[in-house]
Amino acid sequence: MEIDNIKFAMLGIYDKYKQGKISQEVAEYFVSHLDSVQRKNGVQNLSQVIYDYEHAEIGISFATVGKPYIFEEENSKLVRELFFMDQGEKYPIYLGDIIKLNKNVENRLEYFLEQGVYYPSVQAFHWGETDLENDKRRFRLLPMEELKKYRKYINDLINSRSVMKFGKDCPYHIEQKRFEAEMVEEWQKYMIKNQMAYRIDAYNLIGRNEAESEETSEIGDDERE
Repeated sequence: MEIDNIKFAMLGIYDKYKQGKISQEVAEYFVSHLDSVQRKNGVQNLSQVIYDYEHAEIGISFATVGKPYIFEEENSKLVRELFFMDQGEKYPIYLGDIIKLNKNVENRLEYFLEQGVYYPSVQAFHWGETDLENDKRRFRLLPMEELKKYRKYINDLINSRSVMKFGKDCPYHIEQKRFEAEMVEEWQKYMIKNQMAYRIDAYNLIGRNEAESEETSEIGDDERE
């Protein structure tokens, strides 16, 4: 049975736990999030939760005091945590790998994740020089730690989309890695087309710095030996 109703989803998760197909930790995580969103937001169906919050979104705050910082919109975070259990360096656990979700739910969730990669948005339908310059300035002022959040946010959305498409048991994650590379490439093409290549630079800068730090660490280890 394809599930959209939140109560049926919780029952389905509990049944998988009783069958020994998922751990108590995983079962409690998803049931608690489903119960919370049903009570606090007054919704009955999973599709309604995603529909209310059309896309994943982050923003950049410019406080009057202190440095600018990246933050995830609360509604965006709610949807992501409802469907995906974070596992740190591992791929997240997807609710749809535990119970069979309604196709409409999956389609909306796919759109939610894919669109989120292109945020934060430039607040104009027809972007002019002023809009782009302001956006470029935002990224230029972000400290390194906040740029790391930006890169991680994009990667988390792409990894979640990949898990949706190929499942958690794909051997060696070969298909996932190829799909993820394709999504990054499409994102880069969009950014270049819309004169926002500076976001690619921000994304790649973190990757380069992390790689350089690892190389420096390895050299230091070799010297100590």
